[in-house]
Amino acid sequence: MAYSLVQNMNRKNTKAFGKFYPRFRNLGTMTTRDMAEHIADHGTVYTRDIVEPILIRMEECIAELLMDSFNVQLGELGTFYIGISSEGVVTPQEFNAAQNVKSIRVGCKLSQSPASPFTQANMNKSASLSFFNPNRDLKIDKQEVEP
Repeated sequence: MAYSLVQNMNRKNTKAFGKFYPRFRNLGTMTTRDMAEHIADHGTVYTRDIVEPILIRMEECIAELLMDSFNVQLGELGTFYIGISSEGVVTPQEFNAAQNVKSIRVGCKLSQSPASPFTQANMNKSASLSFFNPNRDLKIDKQEVEP
């Protein structure tokens, strides 16, 4: 996991001001196709052209099930769910979804099962940290320094 060090320049936070803190670097975004190739490269008998349509169908099915008011749990990854934001009304009779609902959003609660690779404990145990090499990234913060 790549990180860089960034100096806190917020003068309002006197305790942290001037100190350096690690910040994880995002080295890119894996698309569905990239994930299919990655999965296929892990020694499976299925190639990208088989895996990718399954992942695409899974995305479609998750959206469909969420719209049908189901939460969707994906193994040890977590559970997708729908949230709603609206204006309150004084009585139930006053509520009109078209007028009162501001937004519908999708959330994901990561699994907290001890078997999940996404728990804080498991990430801390298995993460391999390395200082971010600016030569790999075009976006460089001026405050970055090597430890």
